Amino acid sequence: MDNQEFVTKQDLQEFATKQDLREFATKQDLMEFSEKISQDFRAQTEETKRHFEVVAERLESKIQIIAEGHHMLADKMDRMEQRLDTKIDKVDQKVDRLAVKVDALDQKVDNLEVKVDGLDQKVDALDVRMYRVEAGLTAHRNNTETHNVNLKKSKG
Repeated sequence: MDNQEFVTKQDLQEFATKQDLREFATKQDLMEFSEKISQDFRAQTEETKRHFEVVAERLESKIQIIAEGHHMLADKMDRMEQRLDTKIDKVDQKVDRLAVKVDALDQKVDNLEVKVDGLDQKVDALDVRMYRVEAGLTAHRNNTETHNVNLKKSKG
């Protein structure tokens, strides 16, 4: 046989020994480690789940409070809307009554304007008649004065 087929002690020194490998994990160590990690993961998962449930319950509670507040506000707004509708209806009725009264007053004003126009025409006619009477009186007075002057001249 050739010397190259045999391994020497020096050749084996490059490889790890059992003593060297004791520092590394064995299959058993890895299985135990895997089991420990699985247990820790399950415990953490359960803890996270409990924490989430607590947070979810608090959120549900707060959401319920908000929903109740929203419902109360909606009821209050409904009541307020009903009161406003009632008041608006009353105001509408008053406005309608006032509109009727305003229409009646407009009619009365129109009638008064017609009467005033008629009175203006009568006053104008009276002014003309008075002017004529005044002119007649003035003429009569002048005529009387002239007559008196003529009488005094004829007597005198």
